[in-house]
Parts: sequence; C-alpha cells; structure tokens
Amino acid sequence: MAFNVTVADVQKLSGAPPSTYDTQIQFMIDLFTNSLPGLVETKFVSDGAIFQVLNLAGTEIVAGEFIAWLYRQPGYADRVKIGTVELIPFLGKSASDPSGLKAQGQKRLRPYLKFDSSPGAFLADVLQAGGKQGGTE
Repeated sequence: MAFNVTVADVQKLSGAPPSTYDTQIQFMIDLFTNSLPGLVETKFVSDGAIFQVLNLAGTEIVAGEFIAWLYRQPGYADRVKIGTVELIPFLGKSASDPSGLKAQGQKRLRPYLKFDSSPGAFLADVLQAGGKQGGTE
C-alpha cells in the first residue's frame, strides 16, 4: 500500500493558499512518502484503520515541515513598527516546528515504527547492552 498524503490535505492543514506552493509541498510529500515505508512495521500497513492514522500522521508531519520551511523564508517573520504599534507574527515555540504539527504527527506515528524513536531510546538500548559480549555482568 502506498501512503496517501496529498497536496490539498497539506494545504488545508497548513492554511497554505491553493496553487501558490504546490511544487514545494509536492517535493516534501515525495521525500516523506519515499522514506516512510521502510520505517513502519509491515503488519500495520495492511490494516486499513491504522493505515488511515499513518496517512494523517504523514499529512501532519509534511504540513508542519512546510510551515517551518515558510518560517525560514526571507520576509516571513518580519516585524512592522508604525509609531507605537508593532506587528509581530506568531511563530510558536520553536523555529523548527512553529505550528506543532510535526511533533503531533511524530507522536501519532511513533507506536507504528519498527524502532522506538522517542528521545533517549537509543541511548537506553546502548547502556543496557552490557558490553561487547552482549550480556550483563
């Protein structure tokens, strides 16, 4: 089954105007959907209900990545000050995920991955490995 993340869904979720950023959004979708199948457990891909959740997670991640890309464009986060009035765009908590959509999509996707992608999971596995012999002493 191929993952179904569409430009229209990403535009709706991110609030992007139709046809203005279609090429950039399609590029991000292609990058994401080409890398995702190797990360997800195959038993979940064949389950229709879970597959819809995976598509939603993919759409959220791509929309979040698109908004972060917009944030990095010249002029997007400019401030305007006229006298005592200053207009400042809302940029969220993080420049890498100003909307929070990437984190939301990653959280939704995490239970279906072949490995635990939560922070520190790899380090915990390394620390529990017990050295070169693989056993704890």
